[in-house]
Amino acid sequence: MEKQVSYLGNTLCYQVDSIDKPRCICLHGMNMTKEMFKTEQLKHLLKDYSLILVDICGYGNAKLNRHNFDMEVFNVLLTMILKKERINECTLAGYCLGGIFALDFTIRNPQIIKHLILMETMIYLPKWLWLTTFPGYQWGYQLFQQQVWLLKILEVFAMFKNISSPQRIKISQAKWNKDVNSFYLKIMHHYEMTNHLKRCDKIECLIDLI
Repeated sequence: MEKQVSYLGNTLCYQVDSIDKPRCICLHGMNMTKEMFKTEQLKHLLKDYSLILVDICGYGNAKLNRHNFDMEVFNVLLTMILKKERINECTLAGYCLGGIFALDFTIRNPQIIKHLILMETMIYLPKWLWLTTFPGYQWGYQLFQQQVWLLKILEVFAMFKNISSPQRIKISQAKWNKDVNSFYLKIMHHYEMTNHLKRCDKIECLIDLI
C-alpha cells in the first residue's frame, strides 16, 4: 500500500517493506521512481534491510510545488515519514539525485542516520547534463531508450560507461520529464556551490560510496 506525506503542496509517496530488519529509506535518481529499488541488483545490495521506498516530489505520484520546494522542504517531508513510521534511527540510501538529498538530510540530522549509502551521487555536475535542458532532448531520450545500439555507441566515452546495460534502462522512465528534471538540475547546480566539507563535520555514521 502506498502512503504519503504532504507539506506546502509537495508530497513524498512511499511504500513500506516488512519491519523485521533494520530500516533503510531509499531515494531514487533523476527521471526514475521508487521502482528502481525493486530490481534484483539493488534488492540484493540492500538485502539486510527492511526498505522504505520513496518517490521524490515530481516523480511517480508525488507532487512537486516548484514555487517553494528546496532542501529544507524535503528535510521536513522526510522527517514527517520518520515520525509517521516511528523511526528513531535508520540507514539512508540515495542514487544520483536521491544521493544529494540523502547527504543533505544526513548533514542536517546526523543523530538519526546511522549508515549513509551514496550510489553514483554527483555533488559537482558534469557540464553535459545541461544538454538535457535543450529542445529535442526528450525526443532523443526516447529514441535512445528504444534503440539500445545507440547507447552502446555512447559507451566509447568514459562518462557514459554501462549506459546501455539492461538494468540501467529498466530503472529509468521511458519518457524524459523535462520540467521536473530541469528544475532539479537547477537545485543541484545551486547545491554544488555549497562548502560540503565544512557542512559534513558532524557526520559520524558509516558511509558507503558506490
